[in-house]
Amino acid sequence: MAGLKRLVCASGLVVLLLAGCASFDLVGFLSLPSQTTGRDRVVAGSLEVVAQSAQASLTQMGLAATVNRQGEAVSIASKTAAGAKFTLVLTREKTKDGEQTRVRVEWDGASDEQMGFQLLAQLEALSKR
Repeated sequence: MAGLKRLVCASGLVVLLLAGCASFDLVGFLSLPSQTTGRDRVVAGSLEVVAQSAQASLTQMGLAATVNRQGEAVSIASKTAAGAKFTLVLTREKTKDGEQTRVRVEWDGASDEQMGFQLLAQLEALSKR
């Protein structure tokens, strides 16, 4: 009986935590050490390598990608199949362990948060290979 009470209390706590979230990012929630927010990710790899991976990912998803280099940043303009325009902004971050790249999604008008999350998650997964 005590085990059942613990299970009910734990389930209730999880429901309360999830109910308080404006948007639910299961991967970000479960991976505590991750440096993620809703619209950006920090991935391992140089700016150049991550930019190439991002462009390849967009192309693989059937999306056109226009790359523009701006000093220490790279922007990749594209749009979803539904026509929502966005730009991936990649910036170099040097750390004591090497180089990382911050990737941020900026929407031009209406956003497609699911697509943004999918893009960032795919880039993050590619950087871990």
